[in-house]
Amino acid sequence: MFYRFLYITWRIFWGSTLVLLLTVTLFFGTIFLLLQTQPVREYLTDRAELWFNQNFQGTLEVGELGGLLPLNMEVREVSLSLDGDTLAMFESLNLSVDLISLLRNHLSIKDIALNRPVVHLEIGDSGRYTLADAFKRTTVDESDNLIPAKAIQTFDIFAPFVRVKDAFVTVASWSEGSDIGRMTGPLR
Repeated sequence: MFYRFLYITWRIFWGSTLVLLLTVTLFFGTIFLLLQTQPVREYLTDRAELWFNQNFQGTLEVGELGGLLPLNMEVREVSLSLDGDTLAMFESLNLSVDLISLLRNHLSIKDIALNRPVVHLEIGDSGRYTLADAFKRTTVDESDNLIPAKAIQTFDIFAPFVRVKDAFVTVASWSEGSDIGRMTGPLR
C-alpha cells in the first residue's frame, strides 16, 4: 500500500514538473518569436526613440530594427540631432545585449559595431561639443512622460569591443590648442 502511494506521488510529481517545464518553454518561445515580427520591432523602435527624446536634449531617429532580438540587434539608419542640426548618422549599429542583465530589468550592451558613422563635432555655446550636449539629460515633467519611469532602471554600456568601419568625422570650430590636433595617426 505504501509503495503504491509512493509510486502515484512520484508519477504526479514528474508529470507536473514536465507540464510546468513545457508551459514555461512555450511561453518564452512565443515571446521570442513575437520579438522577431515586424510590428513588434516597429513598436520597440518607436518606444526607444520616444524614451531617448524625452530623457535627453538630442533627438534620435531610427530607421529600422533588425537582428535576432533580444540577443543581437541591428539598428539601421540611425540619426542623432540637436536643435535641427544632425550631429551623427550611422548606416547601421550592431549591438550585443547581455541577456542575464535584461532579465533583471537592466539594459547592458556588451559589444558595439558602428558601420559608416558620420560624426560632426562642433563646439556649441556652452563651450562643449554639441555631441555631448545631445546626451545631456533633461528634466521631464512626470505628467508629460509617456513612458513609465521604471521601464528600464539602468542603462549600462559595457563595450570591451567597439568596432568602427568606414568612419567620417568632421571637426568644426577647430582651435590650435585643442587636444584633437595632437593626434599622431588617422582615426580608425
